[in-house]
Amino acid sequence: MILASALKKLLVKGYKSDNGFRSGYQNVLEQSMIQVIPGTDLRADTHISSSIHVWKENYGSIKAMLSRSGFGWNDATHTVVPGSDQVWTEYVKRKSTDDSHTGEYMKMMLWFCENTDAKLGDIAKRIGFEHDASMWRKSVFEELSGINQLDMESKIYVAKLLVNNTKDLDLFFSLPVDGKTTMLKMMLDGRY
Repeated sequence: MILASALKKLLVKGYKSDNGFRSGYQNVLEQSMIQVIPGTDLRADTHISSSIHVWKENYGSIKAMLSRSGFGWNDATHTVVPGSDQVWTEYVKRKSTDDSHTGEYMKMMLWFCENTDAKLGDIAKRIGFEHDASMWRKSVFEELSGINQLDMESKIYVAKLLVNNTKDLDLFFSLPVDGKTTMLKMMLDGRY
């Protein structure tokens, strides 16, 4: 933000020329940065010119997207928003054939976008399963407290066995009360 503000001040002071800014503008920016951030080690020839180069590239990409049908601007997030997944996919495909330098990057982004949904679905399932297993683990001892045939030591022992094996935990909660009791006795006798 500081750099953007300093660039705006340069425009007001007349440093703008036909092909960008007049020579020496980076030194003026450097001095502006030093005034706002005393003791900074930011320098015009490395940091500022690099930032401006990145801004130019990003501006070009944003301008290209907004010039195409199907893209819009979100004022709240200050981002370009494709109207649909198909608009984005078509843009990426077209961009990858337009420029060989960015083509590989755009192909990689297309692959990433196409595979992200499947991967996120897998992750969501895993998180959902782990959440369910966590809830089951928390309710194991509650469930065991209703089984009067076991003493406290036995309940703690089988609770530990169940929470360490999600398949056994799943089976335990799927059984009726008498089935749970039988399963626990089998576990205690070493027959399970």
